[in-house]
Amino acid sequence: LVDHVRERGPRLRDQLADALKGLPLVHEVRGRGFLLGVEYVDPRDGKSFLPPELRTAGRVDDVAFEHGLITYSTMPTRDGFAGDQSLFAPPFTSTDAELAEMVERFAASVRTVASELETKLEARPV
Repeated sequence: LVDHVRERGPRLRDQLADALKGLPLVHEVRGRGFLLGVEYVDPRDGKSFLPPELRTAGRVDDVAFEHGLITYSTMPTRDGFAGDQSLFAPPFTSTDAELAEMVERFAASVRTVASELETKLEARPV
């Protein structure tokens, strides 16, 4: 399993990054092996934290669950109140086909949340 994750991990990270490419909400896909993080930012400027009350990463978790995928959101900053990211950590035993399906479902979830946020952020100043 360790060899499988070591060999497949970089491709999984690239596959996830490619699936999320072009979404201004996504700042970065990072990680190692099968433990990956997706960091979200305010799409209006590409660098600011999103307002915590929007629950961006939590909303991604909710939508992903609706798509049959379990993710875990965190607040990655020191104060624990600002910033959003989702952890993407598939089982080590996942096949390539299963990983592709998980990436597809996760990317669809992020796109759904990004669309929802557009209207909520339009009325807010940066």
